[in-house]
Amino acid sequence: MSNIKLSLYDNVENYDLYLPSSLRENMFVKPHSDDVLDMFKFIFNINKDKYENLLEDFQSQKDMLFIGISNSCAVFILNGSKIIKNCNNTLQVYNKIPNSSSIKRIILTEELNDNNFYAIEPYRKKLKYKPNTISPFENSFQDHIAVYDIDNPTEFYYPK
Repeated sequence: MSNIKLSLYDNVENYDLYLPSSLRENMFVKPHSDDVLDMFKFIFNINKDKYENLLEDFQSQKDMLFIGISNSCAVFILNGSKIIKNCNNTLQVYNKIPNSSSIKRIILTEELNDNNFYAIEPYRKKLKYKPNTISPFENSFQDHIAVYDIDNPTEFYYPK
């Protein structure tokens, strides 16, 4: 497991988990032409059942946490479920915070300066580290997913 920087406070139950964006994995679907086209939106519009099957396949990936669709990519966090479980277990060890404390949101960032370093901070509206919304692809047409809300996991599953 990587090193974790903990910022824990009495009576705080909800925490953000900051991960290096190098843990973000993208499965890109490229159209046959060089046109910028959101292939997942295209699939959604012509066959919603097939789209739902794709989502089920993405959610069942072993060692990958599916966080949504962005820039014609299925976006995952490498070992995301395992990382959340380990970090929640780490929170349970500390007696000064409530037993119900848990990770509520994951933020992928470039500001940790180390790919083997995670940070757990109290959940807040203003994020401690800037999310990395830069797409790994030249033809991006939206900010890339960088925030995953554990209480609203399907937020980025469907085209807007």
